[in-house]
Amino acid sequence: MQGMLALIFTAASLAKLSQPLEKIEQKIKLPPGIRPQHVRLLGLAELIGVLGLILPGATGIFPFLTPIASLCLAVIMIGAIYVNICTKQSFALSAVTFFLCIMVTWGRWL
Repeated sequence: MQGMLALIFTAASLAKLSQPLEKIEQKIKLPPGIRPQHVRLLGLAELIGVLGLILPGATGIFPFLTPIASLCLAVIMIGAIYVNICTKQSFALSAVTFFLCIMVTWGRWL
């Protein structure tokens, strides 16, 4: 499950980081007050979260960071659900990803 989350967030973050700001503005329906630069910052936060999901387990160093990273990604997904609701888009994928984050957090904390 952790690997699946890492793949989901890697794909999402690379899409946000690699595209020009104009293309982000055209492609993603943003609520008022959110600029494409904010989306780029979210992509960076997601990529850091992916590193927090994978590296502690792979290296054995600071394994307590994995549930913290997963919890932080869950907070990002709460924001995604809010944006989906504000822009009248389906939030099903965001909700499923949120619950996956919570399950990884729960499983790694115990």
